[in-house]
Amino acid sequence: MQQLTLGTALKRLRGASGLSQKKLAHLLGVDPSYVSHLESGRREPSVRLLRQLATHLDVPPGLLLALALWSDMPEADKAAYRDTVESLVNLATAAQLRLPIDRGIPKE
Repeated sequence: MQQLTLGTALKRLRGASGLSQKKLAHLLGVDPSYVSHLESGRREPSVRLLRQLATHLDVPPGLLLALALWSDMPEADKAAYRDTVESLVNLATAAQLRLPIDRGIPKE
């Protein structure tokens, strides 16, 4: 399984949104290579760009900010939050794909 970082989450969310790197770059007003660099972790977005990404990827800005902060945590500290962070990204991806989300609510 690929390590979850802000870049890998952006790639998953972009794919679930049906956007190419080129289309997302156009919406953001940046070069497509910049989107590639974000997804590969070679660049880090500004807070302004995180807000724009959240808008175009249809996710809460706080999710992307949390992922950015989590990506910078020491590996030893990440273990406590890994399952929660991965669940948040999975939920956001499922919502974009309009997949049913199991909320653990029993059906009557």
